[in-house]
Amino acid sequence: MGERRAANGDGAVSESAATSGVSSSCAVTRFLEGPIVQIAARLALAAIFFYAAIPKIGDPAAFARDIANYRLVPEEMVSPAAVMLPWIELVTALCLALGVLTRGAALVCAVLLAAFTAATTAAVLRGLNIECGCFGQSGSGNAVGWGTVVRDAAFLVPAVLVVLFDRGRYGLAKAIKRP
Repeated sequence: MGERRAANGDGAVSESAATSGVSSSCAVTRFLEGPIVQIAARLALAAIFFYAAIPKIGDPAAFARDIANYRLVPEEMVSPAAVMLPWIELVTALCLALGVLTRGAALVCAVLLAAFTAATTAAVLRGLNIECGCFGQSGSGNAVGWGTVVRDAAFLVPAVLVVLFDRGRYGLAKAIKRP
């Protein structure tokens, strides 16, 4: 698996060729588990979700209109979703910012971002001329388009990095754990 063949052409795998792939993958894993990547990914996600949550918490009726415009959620679920979703975003943002329950919070973010990406893709494919509602800016003229889809999909990257590589070493949870 992932072995490189030696240059001599006899089909034998040299020890250095076989281990270089392993050591480079270990180096990548160490980098992705390291403080720079993990803290940056966590804080980026926290900022995105915090920035998205606050305006929607302040105006759930406007957010409900934005949700309804997608025509994906049953009418009786629009208002409860408009009230609950921003609070879920806020709690996950706080967990990520503080480094508490980070993998779970990042998993919630990843699931939400996958759903948002699917919803914006569906809106574009159906030719809906609607506002995103992503950051609670109803009436801003920020129409859903392929740029919105790409942005939402790109936001998945830090979420996946935290889910896969966070080891709980760089947050409040580590500081308050007893040995």
